[in-house]
Amino acid sequence: MTGLLFGDDLFQATRQIEEAGRLKITKKKEKIRVVARVVGFLVAAIPAVEMRKLHYRRMERAKIKTLEKACGDFNGWMDITDEIRTDLNW
Repeated sequence: MTGLLFGDDLFQATRQIEEAGRLKITKKKEKIRVVARVVGFLVAAIPAVEMRKLHYRRMERAKIKTLEKACGDFNGWMDITDEIRTDLNW
């Protein structure tokens, strides 16, 4: 999918973003790779969702810090804090 999304493509993209957020809310820890994917979905949604950028920055910062501690290993685990859960509950 490239460019603007309409109809079924927009619906599918919206579902993927919502599902990614739900996965994170219910877990205490998640692989950095999964968190990076969720951040990617949220970044991709910025043009369609007003003010979305404000809701992924803490997760992105936490991911970067954890990735540095894991020496760049995306298979490492990171804590999903209450702040991150709150940011994903929209």
